[in-house]
Amino acid sequence: MLLTLALGSLSLLPLAQASPPPQAQPARSTQLRRATPPRYAGIYLPGLGLTPPNQTHRSASAPVTLYNNAQLSNYYSFPGARQEWIDEGSLIPRHSQDGEQVLGAQLTYCTRAIRPGGLRADFRIYEQSAPCAGPNSWPASSCSYTLVGLPASPNGNDACYTIDLDLRGFECDLDTPGAPHTFGWSVVWDADDTGLYTAWGGPGNSDTFVWYDIDRGSRNAAYMGCYWFGGKPRAGFALQLFGGPPETFAQRASNPGSADSLTLTAETQLTNDQLSVLHLRDRISHDQVDGVLWISRARVERSLLSTGFGLDAHELAAFPARLRPPNLISSQRGAFRVTPRGLPPGNWYSQAAQLDGFGQPIALSNAILHRVD
Repeated sequence: MLLTLALGSLSLLPLAQASPPPQAQPARSTQLRRATPPRYAGIYLPGLGLTPPNQTHRSASAPVTLYNNAQLSNYYSFPGARQEWIDEGSLIPRHSQDGEQVLGAQLTYCTRAIRPGGLRADFRIYEQSAPCAGPNSWPASSCSYTLVGLPASPNGNDACYTIDLDLRGFECDLDTPGAPHTFGWSVVWDADDTGLYTAWGGPGNSDTFVWYDIDRGSRNAAYMGCYWFGGKPRAGFALQLFGGPPETFAQRASNPGSADSLTLTAETQLTNDQLSVLHLRDRISHDQVDGVLWISRARVERSLLSTGFGLDAHELAAFPARLRPPNLISSQRGAFRVTPRGLPPGNWYSQAAQLDGFGQPIALSNAILHRVD
């Protein structure tokens, strides 16, 4: 197999040892191929799959770039099927409290694998990861997404693609104690001859990655060592992460119902005496829908099945304690424009609902936590 041959050409660190300190000298990997220019393949939604760019679905990108390691080299590298290469980076602190929420990502990869049904990959994010040491939590990751039906090679030649992952509704919440806020990430493929574009430019990204053979059981047995490509190209991989405005976090019902079917997003931070814009969309089609918005000091989680509404949805921002005035804010073409005045500092929660012709709710959105100074 390709992987066996590749391993035979490398100087591996002893399998029995624990992860080395960050200053350990990396071994050199020669698993590189010339990459072709990537083709944009579309937007991937967990649970729904890939929507090619020539179809009507469009995803509004999250407004803030959290991490950008996307200056592409001319090469890609291939770990082999079920092999995990973990890269690392750091997130700039931008909230008053520790924590970050990832709403989207962009990956760029190449493959020679011919798969009529498409490739399968597991995209993983770890809360902390040190260069040449990896995440202490391995094999447990903070967030994991299984991607199926990704474009493969049509003819066995190199084919390269860029895909956007829309994680709204499947947000990745990271605990980020201290600064810098380090994280690790990986993509585990189900095929040989497939791997990520090498790239550079992201803060906290070192010229190394760590290798785990996920079928070897324990962390020490699975740890294959710290690697680089000898400096050319840099041993970093193409990734962008996206999030919402500062002090703004999506909140979800712990057991959402069928009518928890709308997505509420914030374009700007909620700040006194400044215009804030929020958008309401259908969670599946991402079409903008009109509705009403309310803002509350309290977060609840109340199923509306047990109320007179009989709706399989959850009230997350307390409607009886909504901000006054106005009682409700109506959208125009799916957009709410809010200029708060005199909001006391602290946590506030917004939520929206779509109404029928009689003014009764027929669908609810997620809530958004706003930390107001």
